[in-house]
Amino acid sequence: MNRKAMLPLFFLMAVNLCSCALLPKEDQPLTAPVMKKYDPAQYNIYTVTRGDIQKNVTISVSYVHAVTQTLSFQTGGLVISKVNVSKGDSVKKGDILASLDTSDIDGPLSDVKNQLAANETAAQNSEALYQIDKKISALTPDGNSRAAADYAARSADLEFDRKALQLRLDLLQKKEAERYITAGIDGVISYMAPIKQGDISIKNSGIITLDSGSSSVFSATGSNAPLLVPGTVVDINVNGDNGGTYRAKAGDPASLGITEPSKDAAYLALDEPVNFPENTFGTIVYTADERKNVLYIPSAAITKVRDRLFVYLLDENNIKTIRDVKIGLDAGANSEITDGLKEGEKIIVGNNR
Repeated sequence: MNRKAMLPLFFLMAVNLCSCALLPKEDQPLTAPVMKKYDPAQYNIYTVTRGDIQKNVTISVSYVHAVTQTLSFQTGGLVISKVNVSKGDSVKKGDILASLDTSDIDGPLSDVKNQLAANETAAQNSEALYQIDKKISALTPDGNSRAAADYAARSADLEFDRKALQLRLDLLQKKEAERYITAGIDGVISYMAPIKQGDISIKNSGIITLDSGSSSVFSATGSNAPLLVPGTVVDINVNGDNGGTYRAKAGDPASLGITEPSKDAAYLALDEPVNFPENTFGTIVYTADERKNVLYIPSAAITKVRDRLFVYLLDENNIKTIRDVKIGLDAGANSEITDGLKEGEKIIVGNNR
């Protein structure tokens, strides 16, 4: 065969070889995973432990300045009849600190109280009379109805008089209350104007300043503040001047002299009073929950994928496996294990899991 005849044959063979090279290769079969031993020295190993764990939260607190009340007479132009306190005196909420002359309302007030007492007696007598009338009226066909009608009429008249007398009493008592200066909080008289018995009152002129002495009260704020219910005893770690740890008890704001408490704030008074400077802050480490004698592991050892929780562990043959777990109390650094692990098993902790 001559060379010209062989050229087409060589061409066809070349095309065939190129076509084979362009065809996709067959997928290689997947190999089964190889279970192998791991060197425990490669990992941070933690042994599942039984014991007590606590969930502690940090609560911020700030010093509450002393609450003060400036008090004055609500009526002017009247004679001051009594001054019951001096600067430095301790007083209780409700104590009368000073008073004005009440001679112009003492008589009317006494009269209306006597009239109310007489009205009450008349109502009782009317009831007794009704019982007697019923017995007498029972002898006539329509006697009972007449007795009931008479009693209803008398009762209506007495009730009308009672309401009118009570209204007058309320007005007189309000007028009387305006003649007194009364402590609104427990505290100490920190300022006293130079007033004395016989002086003439000036309306709304501040003459007494009452200090609650709340310089040893701290307010706690934040989402965990509601945990500090009245009666809770804690240690406050105070920063800055007079810094240190102080024992305190949570209390009702009103009882601590806080007249305008902040919403959702808790208030705590130190066991031993301390005068703190302005802008004094501190913290409380509070045990919000705890578990006794439970299995627990570092929270960092737990992996969460969607709703699944699991840990990596090495079995007795140092084979790394995955184990699903259930947790109880999440205490931050540690978590209670309620299912999935046994005491003494070894789990892997850290990023090299």
